[in-house]
Amino acid sequence: MLVRSRFLSRTTLLLAALVAVSAEGLFADRGRSFSGVVLDLAHRPVWGATVALRASGSTIAAAPTDSLGGFAVNLPDTAAVESLIVSAVGYEPIAIRLQSVNENVPVILTLAESAINVGRISVHAQKEPLAEDHELTTEQIRNAAASSLVPGNPTAALADPQLAKVGSNHSSQIRVSGSAPEFFLNGVSIGSDPNHFGAFSVVPGAVLHSMRFQPQGTDVSYSAPSAVDFKTATPFNTHFSGDLNLSTIEADGAFRFGNERFFALGSLRKSTLDKLVREFDIRSDRRTVPPTNFQDVFASAGMRLSPNYRLLLDEYAVRDYLSFNTASVEHNIPPTQTLQASRENYLGVKLQRVSSRLLLQATAAVKSSVRQYVAVPLGETTLAGSQVTLSDSSQTYLGRLQSNLELGHSRALCGIDWSADTRRVVDLHQQNWNLQPPFASTDNPFIYQVALNQTFGHFAGNTPRDHFAAFASVGHDFGRLSLESGLRYEQISAVTRGHGLLQRHQFSLRTSDHSEFRAHYGEYIDDPVTAVLEPNQVLIRAHLARLTPIRTRLVTADYAFGPLQVGLFRKWMSGTPVVTPDYDHIYTASYTINPNFLGIRSTGRADFYGFSADLTLNRFLAAPLSLHTSYAWSRATRTEYGITYPHELDTRNRVVTRLDYRVSRKVALGTELQVRNGYPYSPLRKLLLYGEPGTYNEAYLKSVLAKENSERFPINATLNVSARFDLGHAAMTLALTNVTNRYNPLINSASGLIYDAGILPSFGFTWKF
Repeated sequence: MLVRSRFLSRTTLLLAALVAVSAEGLFADRGRSFSGVVLDLAHRPVWGATVALRASGSTIAAAPTDSLGGFAVNLPDTAAVESLIVSAVGYEPIAIRLQSVNENVPVILTLAESAINVGRISVHAQKEPLAEDHELTTEQIRNAAASSLVPGNPTAALADPQLAKVGSNHSSQIRVSGSAPEFFLNGVSIGSDPNHFGAFSVVPGAVLHSMRFQPQGTDVSYSAPSAVDFKTATPFNTHFSGDLNLSTIEADGAFRFGNERFFALGSLRKSTLDKLVREFDIRSDRRTVPPTNFQDVFASAGMRLSPNYRLLLDEYAVRDYLSFNTASVEHNIPPTQTLQASRENYLGVKLQRVSSRLLLQATAAVKSSVRQYVAVPLGETTLAGSQVTLSDSSQTYLGRLQSNLELGHSRALCGIDWSADTRRVVDLHQQNWNLQPPFASTDNPFIYQVALNQTFGHFAGNTPRDHFAAFASVGHDFGRLSLESGLRYEQISAVTRGHGLLQRHQFSLRTSDHSEFRAHYGEYIDDPVTAVLEPNQVLIRAHLARLTPIRTRLVTADYAFGPLQVGLFRKWMSGTPVVTPDYDHIYTASYTINPNFLGIRSTGRADFYGFSADLTLNRFLAAPLSLHTSYAWSRATRTEYGITYPHELDTRNRVVTRLDYRVSRKVALGTELQVRNGYPYSPLRKLLLYGEPGTYNEAYLKSVLAKENSERFPINATLNVSARFDLGHAAMTLALTNVTNRYNPLINSASGLIYDAGILPSFGFTWKF
């Protein structure tokens, strides 16, 4: 039975009640509002100017300008304003005497540029961040994700030349050279692919302060070679504010407020796409984004316990339900009804001690999830028909202690990380399912499908696990040279030889004021258990005690010169799970398939190497025009039984170009072009219902592997455009994805090629209060 339950947990309801009561008491009297915009002589917005209102020789209220030059100053009802002062770095300050304040009429203020006399002071630019460490602010996330179906989706803002998306171009399931980045929420791991069915992130962009992306190489505090850190806002000393958003995909609302010691923020989202498709006749021959019924709530609160101590609390609850039919182009193959449902709850707490040189952090969290996947043919079930009923539930407890010490040019990091999966239960009923995810590039039967039906027609198992890590590193800056080295001891309880002492080293050399050379070497181990819909996960969980961790070594080197960055990388992954039939024990004494015939061993290998070039120009040809373009060349292979074949995400060449143009302070336009080689796929094989026993030999297995991913889809190209109109307290967004309506194939199936979505419009309206 599909998952259906209440949406809000008791903790969420309690927090919402406390937020409402606190907001009413703290912000019952908001007074008057004085607003306007600050421009320069060329009518460009001045960002970061200070607007101050004065009376009786003192400042009674002040506010900064935002990226559009706008400001809003809240005044007490009884305040009498005498003058207005506007100042900004690089501009002549102005002072204006005011007779009265009219809150209904915004003012326009103009500043003139001025030279800054610094005398004989030597000014050095701050060291630019590494190319492998991209940190985006809320504004940058919004701009980078403008052309996606969900503009508030932070995952859509992630960019790297070697980044690949699983399945659709709209997917938020990202991979970097075969590795799934590990996602963190305020320093606590929330796993890989924390998305609504791979479409967009469960953490909304409205609650984020920043997002840090490390695509290729991490320090010893991380377990994976790629990581994404979500950092939520901490709006202390903030008036009650928020925004409401309505789009063709979702409706959501967010709020935030705080005083000197306490803050709270949150958001609530509900799908609208599933409502729209009931009102319109939407038909397509593509694998379009299906109608999704989703809802999620996110809440965060914080308290200053003292000048040095802060306590933070985060919680989210996610519910998803998805249903769609996939019709076949072949009349003799019935359509399939697919149902997916999930629920996930997370609660985390973080205690911080911050001083001038030392940062101490202690975190604890609990996460639980239930997921179900059903795919059944519509009509009469045949012997060759496929059907799947799969459920997966888990309960995870996490803890972390970490300290960061800064001593002038030296720094040190140490800590411990622990997680316990007390429940990882899977229950499977299947017939003719190939143990591949829905968006696998080839819909071939399992190599020994009849044997799989007999031995894993029904499977139920629980694979609890403990994961412990201790880490430490030191770093020092020797002028232009910077070195950092560390060790990480990691232990995974559920697998064989699940421990290791791992090295991480980072080196950087500032060759000039505008250029830098960087290098990284890292070793990583990972649990072979991932999401239950990933390839062969049922077999992996059934034989987990026989497997070893997946071990990864990564070497990167890159050179940055101003806006241009070029890099090389090499990654080796060993111990990947490989299906290993036991040809010496195929049958039992009663001539049925041996239950242990289909085994799995950690004997595989995956290799990745390539180079990339990345160029960012904030002023391209003209000041309001910005350009970001990247090119990546790479090779990715898998090796099993001594046979090497292309990796399923081997894209060879990839070009991404984004052009943004600010027409005015109220109108912004953007366009994005993505072009890459098509993913590889395999020739179709027939389901051998009666002739399969004749293929139970290693020669047949190797012949199948030799043809694996030997074909390739044509070039995949997508052109997206977007527009944003800022209207003060309101904003409108429009996005068109795949505006050329190009047919980009995703899956090679027995019923024909299945294509990605065609042209998809998305419209949104946002109101800020």
